[in-house]
Amino acid sequence: MDLVMSTSTDGIAWTAPQRIPTTDPAAQTHSLVPGLGVDHATSGRTTRLAVVYYTMARSCEAGACPGLGVSIVTSGDGGRTWGAPERLNAVPMRLDWISETGLGRMLADYLSVSFVNGRAIPVFALAAEVELGQFRQAIFARVPPARS
Repeated sequence: MDLVMSTSTDGIAWTAPQRIPTTDPAAQTHSLVPGLGVDHATSGRTTRLAVVYYTMARSCEAGACPGLGVSIVTSGDGGRTWGAPERLNAVPMRLDWISETGLGRMLADYLSVSFVNGRAIPVFALAAEVELGQFRQAIFARVPPARS
């Protein structure tokens, strides 16, 4: 699964969807549950965008899952070009760490990106290994270094 973006200046006519390069197509990885942030201090051709999202290897569909990642990718030109994805978690989040529901594991949608003083700040949830029978999950925000 890829993430795509379409834009409109009037909400009626839309551009053809364009792939957001969240993963290398040869990597056999899905991009899931995106959160989009737009820097309100920018507009037009210089609009800054950021997308935070989970990644999952396609091998998870067959039961051989190394875990989930969380990444961010940014654009400084309204989505015409994108930087390289940046991984935000050092250790893959195993599926058996994620909360169990009556419908199966619940990844949830606790992802967002906000721009503060021109910097994209992703907020995301990560679960950790169950400890003493207790589910463990926390919300993280990654604050990038100030731009010089």
